[in-house]
Amino acid sequence: MFDGLFEVIAKVLSTFYDLTSDYALAIALLTLVVMVIVTPFTLKGTRGMIQMQMLQPEIRRLQLKYRDDRQKLNEELMAFYRENQLNPLGGCLPLLIQAPILMLLYNLIRGLTRRGDGDLFNPDHLDHGSKMFQDLSITDEMVSFGVDLSESASKALGEGFVHGLPHVVMVAIVAVTSYYQQKQIQGRNPNAEIPPQQKMLMRIFPAMFVIFAFISPGALVVYFIVSNLYRIGMQAYIT
Repeated sequence: MFDGLFEVIAKVLSTFYDLTSDYALAIALLTLVVMVIVTPFTLKGTRGMIQMQMLQPEIRRLQLKYRDDRQKLNEELMAFYRENQLNPLGGCLPLLIQAPILMLLYNLIRGLTRRGDGDLFNPDHLDHGSKMFQDLSITDEMVSFGVDLSESASKALGEGFVHGLPHVVMVAIVAVTSYYQQKQIQGRNPNAEIPPQQKMLMRIFPAMFVIFAFISPGALVVYFIVSNLYRIGMQAYIT
């Protein structure tokens, strides 16, 4: 069902590899293309989050006014959201969008680094005449800047701390940039009260992504890092 989509993404990745001859740089460029495509959703979600924070005093007033009538409170809140064109979970849109993208990239990378005869890679989704296919098909590692991007941090650590250290550093960068994104939004209006649903998702999703980064191939962690940095720059521009 998704084979055609995988082939299109793999073709773009292969084109960037032709230009850079480096797996991490090719993945970084692919990530930037993806982030540019989803930028309208990122902008809408970030602005919605900021607007939601700024209007929290009004929302809190309604909650206090109708605290004894749950049905009336829900009606008033829905009317308030419509009037101000708000979505209570709209600020989490950038995080929610990541899920299908991650699944696509994760399965794409698994296909590119699948094992064939002799434990060498037998890349899927790539044109057999492409430089990326030819380079991957003669090795059992996806090495970039001395790091095997086909390995996960959890697997690399199993072979020794020194071997796994570069992967751990990459996951740490994901954790720091994810945390910084939250502080960015909160810093826009530090005294604002964040809606409980939004607060919960803002805590759960970054933690899930860090855990996912720890058990995922390093190639996917490159995506996490570049996409987080892109969103940090975008939010800095907005706020």
